[in-house]
This record gives sequence, C-alpha cells and structure tokens, in this order.
Amino acid sequence: MKFIKNKKSFLLFFLVFLITPLVVSSQNQDALNEMIQLETQNMMEFMGFGEMANQRFSLVTDPVFPEPDKEVTVTAEGSAFLNSSKIEWYQNGVLISSGFGQTKFSFTNSSRATETRIKAVIHTSDEPQPIHQEVVISSGEVDLIWEAQTYTPAFYQGKSLNTRRSDLTVSAIPYMSRLNQVTDPSSLIYTWRVNGNIVERERRGKSSITLNGSSQIRPPEVMVEVFDPRTGVSARSTRTVELFVPSMLIYQHDDLKGIDYNQTLRSSYSIVGEPSISFSVVPYFFSVESKKDPNLHITWRVNGNRMNDFNNSYISSLGLPIDENGDILSGRATISVRGQHDSKSTQAGESSFRLEFNR
Repeated sequence: MKFIKNKKSFLLFFLVFLITPLVVSSQNQDALNEMIQLETQNMMEFMGFGEMANQRFSLVTDPVFPEPDKEVTVTAEGSAFLNSSKIEWYQNGVLISSGFGQTKFSFTNSSRATETRIKAVIHTSDEPQPIHQEVVISSGEVDLIWEAQTYTPAFYQGKSLNTRRSDLTVSAIPYMSRLNQVTDPSSLIYTWRVNGNIVERERRGKSSITLNGSSQIRPPEVMVEVFDPRTGVSARSTRTVELFVPSMLIYQHDDLKGIDYNQTLRSSYSIVGEPSISFSVVPYFFSVESKKDPNLHITWRVNGNRMNDFNNSYISSLGLPIDENGDILSGRATISVRGQHDSKSTQAGESSFRLEFNR
C-alpha cells in the first residue's frame, strides 16, 4: 500500500481502515490488522513521532577523547524506560550483546585512522517499533614532544635537557586521519593547558607553545586537546616534562688541537714529566648561547683556592711545582670549577677531579 503524503487524506484513509474491520469477514481480519499497524507506523513517522522517540535517549562515550587500542564505554542515557527495556548493542552492524536494562556497552577502540560505529536499539512497550541511536567513534591520537632552549656543544649527540628557568617548546604531533583522509595539522583546533591553566584556547593551527623560563619553577604538566572540525575527530594528550640540573664538565685542553671531548676529567687524572697542564670547561643545559656567554660566571679553584687569573674563562692553565733544579715535583691537587648563570640563580653546576703529577 502506497504511503499517502497529504495529511487530511492520510487521516481519512486511516479512519476508513478503523471502520472497515466491523463489516468484513473474520478471515480477512488478520490481514487488515497488519495493514492498520503498518499505516499507524507510517502516520507516526510522517507526523514526526518516530523522530521524537529516538530523541528520548542519547549515547554518551567515556572517555570523551577515546584513544586507540583502549577500552571505551558507551552509555544510553535520558529516560527511565531504559532500565525496563530490552536493549541491543551493535558494533559496525553486528549484534554483540543484548539484555533488559543493559544501558552500557564496552569495547576496545580501534587503531589509528579507523572508526567504530556503535548502535543501540531499544525495544519498549511504549513504542510500536524499536527506537535507536548511533554514535561514530573515530580514533584520534596526539603525541607531545619537547625541546629545551639550553646549551650543548657542537656534535653533542644527546638531547638538550630542560632546566629551571629555561625556555621550553612543546609541540603536538597529531594523528587525526579518518577513512584514509589525511588531515593538515594547520587546519586543526588546539587548546593548550599548563599545570591545569588554559594558555591557548581553540587556536587553529597552534601546534606548539613555548613556556617562558620564569614559569619553570616545577616540572610543567602540559596538556593539549586537538579537534578536527572537518571530521569531528578529537584527541588529547598530557605530558610532564622533568627538570634537570645543569652540568659543568672539564676536559683536557691542547693549544693546537683544542678541547679533547673524548677525555672527560671526572675523578682523577695523572700526568708525568709535563711542566703545566690546561683545562677547558664546557657548560651543559644552561640558558646561554655558548661556553663564552657573558651571562655565565665561571670560577676555578685549586685545593679550594680561587684561581683569580682565570675568572670567567672557560680555559684554565696550571703550572706544576718544581724544585730548585727545575725538576717537577710529585704531588696531587684537586681542581674544581663552578658555573653560575648571572640572572637565573637556579642554573648552577660544578665539577672537580684530582690531578696527580709525577716527574
């Protein structure tokens, strides 16, 4: 039977069906009842009652920002009838579970760049037909990487570490693809928080932030929320960046070859038959531009006594003691050096070693 789109004709047609069963034979009664039920459903949908029924409940996901390969729970909420109704849960079109009052459904989220469709179908006595809602959960993920604005010497193969009062840049690397559609990071919406406080709110393309050194008193907790307005995919990530202590490392220095980075003087060092020795100190993880930076105050000491001739110099030389005949005396001395940033009192480091010299 074709659906009648004119409301007046539809209602008249419906009334005729209500009266007709009184005058027809009993053998056609079942067929007519089926037709009446079908037309009743059509009329309710046409008048908008079906849509209203579906709006009587909603699906809520936990967590709000699902991560790949993690458990996600979908909950049907909104109406008291849910607790007494039969609820069927479908995942990507496949019936997974059902039961009366089963308002929650949990599953393991898919990997990156895929989506999962969860559908809840409610069978209730209040509605002639089942009502349903569907939610699409897309897997978004974002990584946080950081880069400290601290000094390390050339050819240093490690990472510049974060220290108190240093500037720190944190960048987001989002993976927000959906259905093989690659998303441009500059088109995404970013919200940044530091220690729980919003520092950037819903900024398009703001994929990195720089923390000023004055805010680096304790290890900063950085969180970013990323949203793709084109697909609706969202992701969130949090990272705490550890604070380290600056270092001052002493190396042997040669006037012709320069600093010998292969020879760090940490505990003890011995020389034989040399009238003098030179050292270089290299700062690590200070907020300076180079080892000669004027903001770095350097103090050398021998057995606790300051070597005033080499204040604020990264190179120091020590002449070894000799006897009246000009021969080198045997002995030992403790060489130490301390570096202090002139304007950042928390940035300080020191190092020492024991020098043993013989004829």
